[in-house]
Amino acid sequence: MRLITVTACLTLLCVSAALCAPAGGGAASAPLGPLQIAIPDLVVKQVEVSRGGGEFPPYTFKITVANIGTRDAGPTKTGIIQYVLVRTDQPMQAGYLGEVATPAIPAGGQTVVALTLNYGWAKGYLFVTADFPTTSALLGAVREKSEGNNTLNVPLDTSASFPRTFK
Repeated sequence: MRLITVTACLTLLCVSAALCAPAGGGAASAPLGPLQIAIPDLVVKQVEVSRGGGEFPPYTFKITVANIGTRDAGPTKTGIIQYVLVRTDQPMQAGYLGEVATPAIPAGGQTVVALTLNYGWAKGYLFVTADFPTTSALLGAVREKSEGNNTLNVPLDTSASFPRTFK
């Protein structure tokens, strides 16, 4: 019974809002469209990889994180996970490379964060993820429109020339 009452009230509210004339006695306003909920949506827009000098050079990852949602996103983290094929007769191995604090990003805005680390494999795949999961927040700190678009796959070959940009 409560569900029917709530549904009837919401229907009446939506119909009356669509038919109400604006203040000042003008013509009736256009009917309301679908309900739009403001919510953030973080994506990794670009990763620029540069390499330092020396025998075992550090790699710097400049990561552009964008909020393509309609609401500001609070602070979170951006992280990198690697997948490498050590030997062809073994499955790929995964490993955590690191993470960096990411400041709040306004709706429609973006920020660049940097992470420098040593990478010891000739070839591998890096999964650079905005709103990086933690043990306390498995989907990340920000509740988003889509949790499935947070990651950019970066195929890293250390024998290539640097800097390299991935989008």
